[in-house]
Amino acid sequence: KVTIPSSLKQKATADPAVEGLLTLAGIEVKDSKVWLTQLVNMITVQAGKKPTEVWSGQTGNNQDQGYVWLADNVDQFAVNGDETYMLSVAYSTTGKKAAKLLTNTKLSTAGMIGAQFLTARWNDEKIRKALKDPEVSGRLDYTYDVEGESLKPVRLFLVNPKNTQESFHFEIYLTETSRQHGLETVSYPKAGTRRYFNEQCTAAAQLQAKDGSDYIVCVNFECPRLLLLKADKIKEVITGTD
Repeated sequence: KVTIPSSLKQKATADPAVEGLLTLAGIEVKDSKVWLTQLVNMITVQAGKKPTEVWSGQTGNNQDQGYVWLADNVDQFAVNGDETYMLSVAYSTTGKKAAKLLTNTKLSTAGMIGAQFLTARWNDEKIRKALKDPEVSGRLDYTYDVEGESLKPVRLFLVNPKNTQESFHFEIYLTETSRQHGLETVSYPKAGTRRYFNEQCTAAAQLQAKDGSDYIVCVNFECPRLLLLKADKIKEVITGTD
C-alpha cells in the first residue's frame, strides 16, 4: 500500500521536484520511499517530507554540453546479496532549455493537448476521445535512421538508494548488432529506415534466469524488440571489480 504524501496533493509550487509531476514516466517503491522518474529528473517521495531530487538528467559527460538524458521507467537492480540499486533507462536526450519546458506544468500541459489534437486529426479520431487517451500518434513518437548517421547508445542510469551521490551512467553502443543487421525498412507510422535495435528504450528490468544467468532486459517500443544485456558487466563496474 502506498500513501501519497500531502505535499504531492497540494498544488505544484516552484520546487522543480514537484513542478514536473505532469511528466511522470516511472514509479517504483523501495522501503519507505517512492521513486519517480519525470523524464528530466528522478525524485524520491517520503511521507512527512518534501520531495527530494536525486538526479537531474546530468552525467559526467553531458553536464557541460547543453543536454540532459530523458529517463523513463524505474526499477530495482540487485547487485549482490541485499545491495540493490535503482535502475532507469533514458530513451533519448534533449537540450537544457527544452528540459526546463518539460518541468513547467502549464507549458507541458499545453504541449500535450496540442499533441492530442494532432493525433485526433491524423487518426481520424474524435477530439473528446483523443483527449482522454494519454497516448499520442506514432508520427510524433517515432524516430528514423539514415545511412551513415552516427550510432546512438542505449543509456542506463543506476543510483545507490542509500547514498544517492553514488551513481553510474552507461552508454552502450550496439556496434555488432548494427553491423550484422544494418538498417531495415519500415512502413509504420510512415515509410523510412530504422536500426534493428536503436536507443529508444522506455523500460529496463533485471532478469535472473534459472541457469544463473543475469541480464538487464531493455524494451524498445519502436522496433519493437527486447535487448538482453549481460548484467555481470554492469555489476563489475559498480563493485569496482572491472
